[in-house]
Amino acid sequence: TRMSYKPYLFPVVLLLALLLTAVPASASAISTFDSGADGWTNGNFDSSTASPTAVTWLSTGGNPGGQIQVADNYNWNAFLAPPQFLGDQLAAYLGSLKFDVYDSYSDSFLEPAVMISDGTTFLYSPLVLDSTVQGPPFQTLSVQFQASTGWTTDPSGSSAATEAQMQTVLSNLQILGIEADWHSGADDVHLDNVILSDGSTGVPEPGSLFLLLAPGAWVLSKAKKPFQVQSRIVKEA
Repeated sequence: TRMSYKPYLFPVVLLLALLLTAVPASASAISTFDSGADGWTNGNFDSSTASPTAVTWLSTGGNPGGQIQVADNYNWNAFLAPPQFLGDQLAAYLGSLKFDVYDSYSDSFLEPAVMISDGTTFLYSPLVLDSTVQGPPFQTLSVQFQASTGWTTDPSGSSAATEAQMQTVLSNLQILGIEADWHSGADDVHLDNVILSDGSTGVPEPGSLFLLLAPGAWVLSKAKKPFQVQSRIVKEA
């Protein structure tokens, strides 16, 4: 007997899709800064920092609640993650780092938002336009720990990283830095809600899952016209 499509099953399929897409990835480390700086420090984005300095913790003005803030204290300024974000983080491969950030100033340069290192190899996330993080308000950024998404071994974005390098660095993560130098002059950078998620869940994007479960669905996409912006390699304090 040939099985036919039952229209009344569509609401059930749609509900299943919504429930599945609501399953979050597992977070291995979180900093919300509601009660303090949570061990975060200030240092270099493009090299190791022998003696990181303190960040400023603010009990209000976050997204919501508390936040941390730094001025332009280093040649290439960064927020440096505390021990709970470091060590063996191989489970974060294919996972992500998500955070809320803004700089009161900006340029029109392209910058990597995140740096990770095992102390020897430095990897930089895909480039982001400075002006996208100008605020307030906070802007949410998320980078995936997969080399093929645009990670490089240099901050200019010219030398592609490999998946093997990504996994090696994550398995012995010694430094995790979030860009805090979105302007060639003065900076006033604020950070909140940092979430390191592992890649074990593997839940498809809502749109792709809906397409798998709902035959005949269509997705409309609007392409943006590409433009070129020069990346800034030499930073100014």
